Amino acid sequence: LDARIIQSNNSSRGPRHPLNDLFNSGRFNSTQAVRIRGEAQTLNVRPRPPSQQRGEWLPAQALQLSEQWLPEEEEVEVGMPLSRTLIIEAEGVAGTMLPDLTPVADAGFKLYPEPATQESSATSEGMISKKVRKIAYIPTQAGSFTLPAVTLQWWNSRKNRMEVATLPSKTITVVAAVNAAANSPENSIEQPKSIAPAAVVTPQPQRTPQSIPPTTQPPPTERITLWHWTTLLFALLWLLTLLLSWRRRRPQSPSEKPDLNSEPSSCKAAQKQLFAACNNNHPQQARAALLEWAACRWPDEPPTGLGALAQRLDHPILSALLSELDQALYQQGESSWDGAPLHQHLRQLPKEKRSKTDTSPLQPLYP
Repeated sequence: LDARIIQSNNSSRGPRHPLNDLFNSGRFNSTQAVRIRGEAQTLNVRPRPPSQQRGEWLPAQALQLSEQWLPEEEEVEVGMPLSRTLIIEAEGVAGTMLPDLTPVADAGFKLYPEPATQESSATSEGMISKKVRKIAYIPTQAGSFTLPAVTLQWWNSRKNRMEVATLPSKTITVVAAVNAAANSPENSIEQPKSIAPAAVVTPQPQRTPQSIPPTTQPPPTERITLWHWTTLLFALLWLLTLLLSWRRRRPQSPSEKPDLNSEPSSCKAAQKQLFAACNNNHPQQARAALLEWAACRWPDEPPTGLGALAQRLDHPILSALLSELDQALYQQGESSWDGAPLHQHLRQLPKEKRSKTDTSPLQPLYP
């Protein structure tokens, strides 16, 4: 590289001009042109090896590939999200040149990758870069699955040879969810109730008036006992009526006031329709039920679409599932949308607590 040249005009160190003291400035001083020349730099750019003329080219002085799993358990339930973070750290290469690692999707998982983040810093020894990408794994069926190894080829510029950074394969065991096993169709089939055989009615021969025995009157002691029990029963009913009337007229205590956090029946109905649409894999019905449920959950500012609902929920997994539902709505032909993961994660959301507000328009007498 050619040497850089910098020119500048500096004031001379001779005697001050008398007019400078009059005008309090140094514009009348004589100047001297200064020219500074840097040293030329020589860079040795080596050509790309003949065996690496095709394909991706990633030269670096050093490169390391690592990953992080959350949670770290190797046995999870169906629908339980797993977060995988892939990290590339390299020396002597810019962060923009590091590739986006995208593992191959397994048949038992659905993958939702997030945009990668990168950072670079210049040091006295060269450029140091780092690239991080997070991927959400959602298991869709039970079984044992082996995720394939992740490989990245790069050229070691220090040793002048091709090397491969590798993440080993990982085996994950997926078990059926406890709630799903309890709600399976086999456990929900009601057993037929045993029907008692109908009693056989034997016709009785008609009796003549002479054959009918005369009705016997109960003795006086039995009639008195029956009257006592009847009087006692009516007294108990009268006391129960008085107790109920007293409880209705008595003002409610703070502990007996209705629960402000309980959901109204309209919210429960919308939630029931939403879960039914997810279980039946109907994207149109699921979208309509989602917006109805969201309007009931946030009546003051209801979300107007799936994108606004994803921002309101602020949940990375649900945002990816809502994006998948939005894509299924515009898919040509028969949709293959699976609503089970959306159902699973919506059931795990906490209920929105409603604050108790004073609806009385009058000001208190004693503030």
